[in-house]
Amino acid sequence: MKSDWERLLGLGPKFMGTRSADKAASFLAEQLSIAGYEVMRQEFSYLGWVLKGEPYLKIIRPVARRVEAYPFLWSGSTGSGDTAGNISGQVVYLGKHNIWGMYDWDKFAITDESGAILGYISGRPAGPAIPQVLSHGSSRLPHFIVGESTLRELHEWIGRNLDPIVEGSIWCEYAPGTVGANIIGRPRVKSPGQRVVVSAHYDTMYNTSGGYDNAAGSACLLELARRLSKDPVAGTVEFVFFGAEEWALAGSKAYIQAALESGNMRDIKALLNLDGVGRGDELEVWVGPEPFETVVQGLIRETGKTSGREVVYKFPPPPGSDHAPFYTEGIPVCMLTFNDQPILHRPEDGYDEKKLQNMAFTVDLAERLARAFSEPAFLAVPGPVLGSGLNMQ
Repeated sequence: MKSDWERLLGLGPKFMGTRSADKAASFLAEQLSIAGYEVMRQEFSYLGWVLKGEPYLKIIRPVARRVEAYPFLWSGSTGSGDTAGNISGQVVYLGKHNIWGMYDWDKFAITDESGAILGYISGRPAGPAIPQVLSHGSSRLPHFIVGESTLRELHEWIGRNLDPIVEGSIWCEYAPGTVGANIIGRPRVKSPGQRVVVSAHYDTMYNTSGGYDNAAGSACLLELARRLSKDPVAGTVEFVFFGAEEWALAGSKAYIQAALESGNMRDIKALLNLDGVGRGDELEVWVGPEPFETVVQGLIRETGKTSGREVVYKFPPPPGSDHAPFYTEGIPVCMLTFNDQPILHRPEDGYDEKKLQNMAFTVDLAERLARAFSEPAFLAVPGPVLGSGLNMQ
């Protein structure tokens, strides 16, 4: 597992649409095949987005300096064609910007002398600047992200009527119809019947090799696939490495759409998702519906081995990962994560021995859960379930 993790880290940022992401997908497919699985490359199209130059944001007034800032994925551009361009204007507070349906960030407009909006700034209230996706889709205007220190200064300057002015550039372009891929490993059986899906995403944001998010989860999933190949479960477990998770879950949404179109959605008993194996001692279990949470709690309690780690359950499961499209369709889901917000989507998210220790714990627990979920007699949601779906959207 360590060597797989190092191999994925060595590819650098695995931003969807880049050669590094393609190399990661090919490596994972090759390793699944070596482990004895039937491998399928499930392609899908999505709205691509390419940075063409180095973005920047400068404070012009009341102090002159450059600040750390990143563009949102799917931000609009300050330039066109072969010209990067820039914008300059006064910063005014607008209100809130919800990220992933999970976080409320403060939002500002960059305005010209007439008050027309030239672009936006969103501020992360806890931690440094990080890239995120515009979960509502593309924007025609450039949209910057700053961290808590710059956010605090903007509020202070506006509160003192100092009318802050900034200058910035985001040179980017959209690429409609970009093709991504999910890598799927299935046991070589004639009639798989009902299956448990175990997943991790292999893509990263554009600025990080993603040691925690999510090269670690991918390495854990690959190790689990090898274990279950050597010592198969009674039922069927399918392994899926999702692409384009950072692109508002484009890969997992494509997987669910394909399952709906083929009519085999009911064959999915449950989803176990591995996303983010950080450095902390708190394991978060994002799980739903509530009867399934009770089942998962019992299985984890039966292991009796948390090695000093605290287990915290989150119901309903927050929507910020590849389990969300499954949950929307009424499929029981469970995600395991050691959340590590200080390095999320940061360049410093690389190799760390504490992550490796938590990876060993994660894959052991994931194996226990996958074996239990795949038992033919296992009921993810005991008793009657009302309604055909959870309709989270």
